[in-house]
Amino acid sequence: MELQGEKDMDRDHAKVFVSYSWDNPDHQSWIRYFTNELRKKGINANCDQFILQRQTKNLNQMMIEGIRDNDFVIYVLTENYKTKSDQFQGGVGFEQLLSLSTLRNNPDKFILIKKSAASFEDVLPFHLEDYSVFDFSNEDKFDENIIKLVYRIYGIDYYEVAPLGPVPDLVAKTEKSSEQVQTSNWLSAIEASIPIKITDLDKNNFIRSAFTEIIEKLKELLDYVKQRDPAVNYTIDQSLRQVVVKLYQNGEYRSGTKIWVGEFFGSRTESIFISNDVSSISNNSYNEQIVCKVSKENQLILEMNFGAFYSQDADLLTPEKIALQIWDRQLKN
Repeated sequence: MELQGEKDMDRDHAKVFVSYSWDNPDHQSWIRYFTNELRKKGINANCDQFILQRQTKNLNQMMIEGIRDNDFVIYVLTENYKTKSDQFQGGVGFEQLLSLSTLRNNPDKFILIKKSAASFEDVLPFHLEDYSVFDFSNEDKFDENIIKLVYRIYGIDYYEVAPLGPVPDLVAKTEKSSEQVQTSNWLSAIEASIPIKITDLDKNNFIRSAFTEIIEKLKELLDYVKQRDPAVNYTIDQSLRQVVVKLYQNGEYRSGTKIWVGEFFGSRTESIFISNDVSSISNNSYNEQIVCKVSKENQLILEMNFGAFYSQDADLLTPEKIALQIWDRQLKN
């Protein structure tokens, strides 16, 4: 049943036999077009019209080989196909008898497509009524459907299937009494007006996190400058609560900055201090102090105490902006 040149074809090409009823010349023409479209998309598709134009063939043998020797058999369903199948008439009826055993043992071998605009009940043979069908009745969607069919033939999911996640750790929910629900609903009206208390520990953790982010952004910035200008290099002397950055040009010291986390005299919370004095062991002298404040929305934010040495943006102060200002005001000049 192979067409000329198919004996040397890559064996990975899926082989498909198209089964249909000879309803009329238009339908036969559509079958040729459908089969050729599959072939253009890498499917070794065949139908009786292609086989019989090249050789004298025993029709019963052709139908047996079509079902036995192909990876898939496509049934093109129409009202006439249903009639011939249910009444075991002609080649369609013979193919149905041949396929019953294979259909029972390997239903995935058979692909049903609905060509007619009639209802599914009017085109599905009795023994195929519970099987899924590709709907090709809308010619405007032919290109979309042929692609989905190619995916199906090659066993590739058309829609992405997400990886299976872990089994959730679920616990049973307790039921609230109607009285508890009513109380909860009543209290929810004032819940938003009760601010969450922010503690000194919350502020200190916020400052330490900001300190770590500022150093990371400053390193990222210096690496970028070094990449753009190979004459520039830098060193960082870092401990848990303090960092000293020194910038060099052609090996000669150019500028530096010291950044540390500490407590201002009499303060219960920590601040970030910035100084251009990198030689002093003492941390008593600094150019800027960054503190943690609570916004009107009860959110923790960063704020510069002095703002004379650094430009204070009206927008929210972020570790990125602080790193840029350290570069502009202390390291670059």
